[in-house]
Amino acid sequence: MWKGVAVFCFFFVLVIVTLIWMQPSSQESALTALTASEQVLDQIKSSDTAAKLDEARALLGGLKLSAKEQSALNNAIADIDQARLAIGADNAGLVSYTAQIKTLLGQAKSNLAALTAIERARAVKEQILVLVWPVVIGILVLYTLNSKKSIEALTRLGSLISSVKIPGGLELNFQTAAAIKTTQEEVLKSYRRQVIGQYSSVDAKYQISSTVSRIIEDKIKPFFDSQSLNPDFRCTIHVRDILFENSLYQLIDYLPRKWTTLGKGGRGRAWSIRFGMMGRCWRLEQTEYQGSVPTDQIKLMTDWGMTKAEAETSSRSQTLFCHMIFANNKSPLASFYLDAENKDAFGDKAKMDALEGTVAAAITEYHLDDALQKVWGDLQPTAPFIEIYSERK
Repeated sequence: MWKGVAVFCFFFVLVIVTLIWMQPSSQESALTALTASEQVLDQIKSSDTAAKLDEARALLGGLKLSAKEQSALNNAIADIDQARLAIGADNAGLVSYTAQIKTLLGQAKSNLAALTAIERARAVKEQILVLVWPVVIGILVLYTLNSKKSIEALTRLGSLISSVKIPGGLELNFQTAAAIKTTQEEVLKSYRRQVIGQYSSVDAKYQISSTVSRIIEDKIKPFFDSQSLNPDFRCTIHVRDILFENSLYQLIDYLPRKWTTLGKGGRGRAWSIRFGMMGRCWRLEQTEYQGSVPTDQIKLMTDWGMTKAEAETSSRSQTLFCHMIFANNKSPLASFYLDAENKDAFGDKAKMDALEGTVAAAITEYHLDDALQKVWGDLQPTAPFIEIYSERK
């Protein structure tokens, strides 16, 4: 990183120097004007009037006239002599003044030339300041972000200072790590409350809970009666969680209703698709059911994606049934879930296969899949889908 910073600084200095030497200055303009003035003065020459007067006097002096006319001629020659003297004096003054002006111009050019480089630097002062301070701040930020000591120092400073008041009424507030964590937790809780409210709204709108309750009463309980089974089961629907990417959400409370009266409704829970049989069915995009669940903690961790703590406190349900419901584009839409605490509560494999057929037919008959498709259609546009874990690029 520092090699790149050094290269950047070199080119930055090069740009500054170029700006200085290319910057037009008032001294350079003055030097140009003085040089032009000198050239004009060099073009000034003594008038040739004196030579013409001398030539006229010579011609008049050679004339021979009568006495009366000679007197007038002599007066004319005398006037020419006076004019000649006046012109000579004027030419001498002109030469003197021109030389004096050129001397002053030379001194001015010398003074201006000595100040030109300094004046150039002053002329680009504002541009230098505009360019320098963002670069300095950027380098400081890069240094801070790449320096562990700087980060630790800022953390300690933030834990000691809660706010700083600056003259002019400006106040800067610093949050500690604990305060930031609390704020983040409050934001996520607020999001989750909004998500629960949205799901509850579409559940009521499309009568998901009522439809599942009718399927239980009209199809599932009669099936168990016909198979001489009386399991103490519970049933619910899981869908995609619209808050977190790759997570599942329990859309309705467990049915029958007694589970809600016992305080075990469960609606609003969410967890990763990497957890448990539910997550495995979702990832594999296939229905799965088992009459018994391993109780060995190692197996739960390796095969069911649980942590040690989760394996130690895993659900006591032994019979699990997860029927996958797919959207029109064949992607996972929801899961129709049943479980019971006893092993083989839904009968042997043949009976569970028959239960799968009954559930699948009931979902189509009661248009539960269509209703869930509408639920997803309503919620998908509002989904933030916060990605907790991302693939390594």
